[in-house]
Amino acid sequence: MLDINVSRRWILRGAVGLGGMAIVGCTSTRQRTLTAEPRFPVMDGQRHAPLTLDVYAGDMKQTNVGLDDIPRVEDPDFTSASEANAWLDDGDIVFGFVHAGDVRAYPQRILVWHEVVNDEVGGLPVAITYCPMVGDILAIERGSEVFRVSGKLVNSNLTVADSSSLSYFPQMLGMGVEGAHYGRAFIERPIVWTTWGQWRALHPETRVMARPTEFGRDYDRDPYGSYNPVSGYYAENEPPMFPPINSDDRAAPKAIFIGARMADRAVAFSLDRLRKEGRLETDARGETYTALYDPALDIGYVYRGSMSRTPTLSGAFPDRIASGAIDGTEPVNGFPANWFAWAGYYPDVVAVI
Repeated sequence: MLDINVSRRWILRGAVGLGGMAIVGCTSTRQRTLTAEPRFPVMDGQRHAPLTLDVYAGDMKQTNVGLDDIPRVEDPDFTSASEANAWLDDGDIVFGFVHAGDVRAYPQRILVWHEVVNDEVGGLPVAITYCPMVGDILAIERGSEVFRVSGKLVNSNLTVADSSSLSYFPQMLGMGVEGAHYGRAFIERPIVWTTWGQWRALHPETRVMARPTEFGRDYDRDPYGSYNPVSGYYAENEPPMFPPINSDDRAAPKAIFIGARMADRAVAFSLDRLRKEGRLETDARGETYTALYDPALDIGYVYRGSMSRTPTLSGAFPDRIASGAIDGTEPVNGFPANWFAWAGYYPDVVAVI
């Protein structure tokens, strides 16, 4: 079994020269009054949080990984697909994002070292946020804000901070749990987790985030393990970095589930089962949700509503929205993450195991 604390400490020693990773508990006084106007778009309504925000804040682990010790990337450089072929294997994980015809790929090999990339795609400022500890990827509308890696973890999950107020947002929860933006929720855009070979085949025109040269990281090595093939911390039965807020043993801790959280509920579908069946449905407190499998990208999409048939998808991202016309279903922002993370953040998650 992998010693996760050692691996995390190795990142810091090798990259920024810090010492051990001692847990010292949660810090700072939580503010419940919105005391600053956000420089980033926020949701009009709320995002589902079945526990009080203070419960999530109370799980916030302060480690010897400080603010910006894992350095964010701003305004990254990009290369062509042909140039990226020289260092990316077909089976390597990339995170694909498309906006206004601008097609980009962010290699997991790079983001594992930085976790937050502040970029502008097709005129839209976004923060691409990746958490290697829970295996999720989210694209956040950032307005004029620059988001940073706080060094704190909630439910073993990356906690991002805004630069203007230093409020704290557990990435997967997508809401502020401490600071001037307590209770505010991010607006997110769909982003896909796939392989370089699959993304390049569908988007030969894609631009690929280039390896930064200023940080001294080894972008040919993942300190947590590997997704090509899956090993180390990412193996299905490896435990999370810290005990989750809520434990649920119905699936292996690192099993991948495609999930979504709405204003008042969360749903999650086993990716393994979705691969086999192509379409899954579940009733979530009186409302039906459907997941569809896209074999061209090996990913699932989530819709509100029921479908009378299983449409054929082949690299539908981001045009998957068109399939929402089937029986009046509506696409919602689904994304993959480890089972322990879904169950930890959302003890009431409606799951298709």
